[in-house]
Amino acid sequence: PIRGIAMASTSGLAENLHASIEAAVKTHCEDMSRDDSRTKGNGFTIWCLTELFGFDRSDALNAIFDGRGDRSIDAALDDGNRLIVLQAKYNSHDWAEVAKFRQDLSLILDGDRNVAARLKPIAAKIRDRRRDNLPIECYYVTNAHFTGDDLGKIHGLADEPRIQAWDLDEILNQLRERQSERPLGAPSEAVRLMSGSSMELPFERSMILSVDLLEFARFVREGEKWLFESNVRQYLSRSKINQGIRETVQSESERFWRYNNGVTMVVDDYGEADDGALMLLKPQIVNGCQTSLAIKKVVDDLDAEERARIRGHVLVRLVREPSDEERNRITEFTNRQNAVKGKDFFALKEFQRSLKDRMERLG
Repeated sequence: PIRGIAMASTSGLAENLHASIEAAVKTHCEDMSRDDSRTKGNGFTIWCLTELFGFDRSDALNAIFDGRGDRSIDAALDDGNRLIVLQAKYNSHDWAEVAKFRQDLSLILDGDRNVAARLKPIAAKIRDRRRDNLPIECYYVTNAHFTGDDLGKIHGLADEPRIQAWDLDEILNQLRERQSERPLGAPSEAVRLMSGSSMELPFERSMILSVDLLEFARFVREGEKWLFESNVRQYLSRSKINQGIRETVQSESERFWRYNNGVTMVVDDYGEADDGALMLLKPQIVNGCQTSLAIKKVVDDLDAEERARIRGHVLVRLVREPSDEERNRITEFTNRQNAVKGKDFFALKEFQRSLKDRMERLG
């Protein structure tokens, strides 16, 4: 049994989703000092690009097509990995618009040049990707609800150009899926960490933990393949800092907490098991990769007699934060206190992560 852990962290998302979209559209209208239907539609388009597809707001603003000759395309964005082509319908839906969207995309694929000047580069990219057998992701997104008849028609959208049609219910499903994303191999259930002592902070359900070095080494050993996916740096085995960590663990382990800044760990949620252990949902070490892996390496290299002499603890700052965007911000700002250069933060970008995965598959 786990006490105090909220297993359904997205339970309030359904009732808040519509209000969240409305608030974003209202903010965009205020920024543009306009309140017409076109501006509201653009606000919803920007919300889709940022919240559903993970693009920066500045890129989303530049991706909007607004005017004649847009061939039903409200926005298109190429991040070097994906080409997203979007039609977004704010507070409205008509299946005829989906059919027209498909027809216009077919015209572009067939070489139609009768498009707005600003759309021509994207039209060329659409044709180039088709020629090179690269995917083109086309979406029709509305914050209205599809009818039963609409849902039946979705099954007929498999032919090229394939359009993925999402209504408010599917938007909610996509957000839930995105919120539940975890590194490959990470357990779906809460993982265990026994702390020597802990102090719950009076804000945002966060804690400061004192964790025995041997227990922390076990925790890192068991989660090494997925604990550091959000960390901008991986282990620097020849680092002078790591050498200092190893020496302190081996010779002055009881003073380790004094000499080391500790580790920052972000979790979706945490609770307490009956035996007092903490149970952590989706833990990620966002600052302290070097400390964590150095501790694990030292302990792994010790024999049983040497391990028995280890008396030290490492301080762990535990932050409850289920939002991927805020996790990235925590990672960025905690690492700015250390020798991490600006270019290192590109490791947090979705395209860079995808590129890393592809290169690993290529060996």
